[in-house]
Amino acid sequence: MDRKEFIRLVGAGSFLACSGCLDTTNSYPAPSGVDFTLDLTQGNNTILQSPGGSLIKNGVIIVRELNGDFIVFSNACTHQGATIRYQVSQNNFVCPRHYSYFDITGFPVNGPATFPLRKYKTELNGDNLRVFSY
Repeated sequence: MDRKEFIRLVGAGSFLACSGCLDTTNSYPAPSGVDFTLDLTQGNNTILQSPGGSLIKNGVIIVRELNGDFIVFSNACTHQGATIRYQVSQNNFVCPRHYSYFDITGFPVNGPATFPLRKYKTELNGDNLRVFSY
């Protein structure tokens, strides 16, 4: 095998190996038909009683913002579907797979993700938090 052929084969293999990294389509749709209620006094849900707390449930990530409001987004990164995490110290979301960052509105601020996270509605009634689709 000569040098040109080696470079051609290595180049093609590298392209195929990374082709998933170049995917700019939103191939990880957010859950639809979301509608559930959490009792904030029960089990793991109690983490949402404190500002900065977050919880993943039913395909969404629920965050109690520092100002006390609740926000909810799909928990799948729009790049390749990895589970995102809330970073209270940065007040943003991060995907641990390729380090896409999303601001507190769900908009990507650092790729490779190019699509925003899907947002869901919340309704607080006493200690019960309802999470539902728009």
